[in-house]
Amino acid sequence: MNEKPNSDLIISYNSVIIIAIYYFCAFILGFSLTLKTLLFDFSQMSTNNISNILFLTILGSIGMSCIGSSTYYLRKIYKYCINSTLNSSDINLMNLKCLGAMFYFISRPIFSIGFSLLIIVGLLSGFMISSSNKISLTQGFIYINMFLSFFSGFSAGSMITSLEKKGNLLIKKITKGD
Repeated sequence: MNEKPNSDLIISYNSVIIIAIYYFCAFILGFSLTLKTLLFDFSQMSTNNISNILFLTILGSIGMSCIGSSTYYLRKIYKYCINSTLNSSDINLMNLKCLGAMFYFISRPIFSIGFSLLIIVGLLSGFMISSSNKISLTQGFIYINMFLSFFSGFSAGSMITSLEKKGNLLIKKITKGD
C-alpha cells in the first residue's frame, strides 16, 4: 500500500524535534519491556501459572508494539522532512530537510535493534511451536541471531519496506477472516 505523504501537515521545527524525542523514548520503553520479558527466568515460575504468562505476554507485546510503532513513525517523520511535505511557517525548508536527514541517520541503528529483537522473538516462537518438549538454547541460537541481526541492521531500509508490505497483507488476512 503506497501511502502518499500528507502535505497538509503543518508543524514547527521544535515540534518535529519533540515528536522525534517522543518516539525515541517510546522505542527505549519498548526495548526495556521486551528485554524484561525475554530475560525472565521461567525456572522460578510454577508450571502453568497463567497470570504470570499473561502478564509477560502483555509486557512483551507492549514492548514490541512500541518498537514497531516508533520505527514506523520515526521513518515517517524523517521522510516528511526530507521530502519537504511538511508545511512550516517558522523555519526555512533547508533546516527541515537537514533535520529529516539527521533523524534518518540517527534512527537506522535504533531500528536495527528493534529488528534484532523481532528476529529473536520469531526464532524462539518458531522453536516453541515446532517442539513439544521444553526447548534448550545453545550457543548456536546466539550465533544465528547475531548472523541474522547483522543483515537486518545492514538492510534496515529494505527491512522496513518489507515489514510494511507484509504487515499490510497480514492485517488484510486477519480482518477478512481468511
